[in-house]
Amino acid sequence: MPGDSVTAGQAIVRLTGPRIVADSARAEAALTNAQAARQVAQRALAIEQRKRRQNLSTNEAVDQAAGALAAAAEQQAIASADVDFLHATADLRAVSAGVVQRVAVANGDTVTAGQVVATIQPATGSWIKAELYGKSLPAGATGVFTPDDGGAPVAVSLRGPLGAALPDGGVPVALVPAKELRPGLFGTVTLDLPPRLVTLVPSEALILDKGHWWAVVRTGEGDQAVQVTPGPAMGYETVVESGVLPGQHVVVTNAYLLYHRGVAALFHPPD
Repeated sequence: MPGDSVTAGQAIVRLTGPRIVADSARAEAALTNAQAARQVAQRALAIEQRKRRQNLSTNEAVDQAAGALAAAAEQQAIASADVDFLHATADLRAVSAGVVQRVAVANGDTVTAGQVVATIQPATGSWIKAELYGKSLPAGATGVFTPDDGGAPVAVSLRGPLGAALPDGGVPVALVPAKELRPGLFGTVTLDLPPRLVTLVPSEALILDKGHWWAVVRTGEGDQAVQVTPGPAMGYETVVESGVLPGQHVVVTNAYLLYHRGVAALFHPPD
């Protein structure tokens, strides 16, 4: 549960289900067969060695029996490794001692490969908790942490999520600083992410109407209102994720009046 302390190597999640049970049964059966085959090969080698001492067999027959035993021992080792692997993957264990911050699954849930099932904050070392805003979690991203007290920036690396998403869309994430930091320090984290191409329009060109955003695009056939999906604002400009393409002419001056120019036709003066 969140708040529980765990030790390194402690099992925190056990996976089960028809597929795991079937794989485990096949692996256990293969190991049993491999062990039996090795015992048979050991007895066959002992018989050939005893017959050789009595001059009832040849060195070639003894060598063949020894080779068969070596092959059987190798098959047993492979089968044993398969069983150990299944047991290791069925039990997810804490990689270090710490405190459980978040549990993302419950008994009976179906999980996929690579899914986060629990978040554990290690008991040692400095950690930074930040809120990341974006469509995806950039695994392995690096950046800097700039303390608000005027201290020197510190290099950081992103480890992963540290809790559920917030109502405003932010995702709490955990970062590891390159050096120890004093507890309670506040600041700003800046991540070095790959650049992406975006379309920017002046913010005053966007019009909100009936819960949707619009822009007026100037074309060869005249001015046309197009629905757009705005993104984050960058100064006096706003990122447009869809609706407007690079190179299109967007009306900025009096865009709101131009968009509503036909609204007067919908009303009639009273008698």
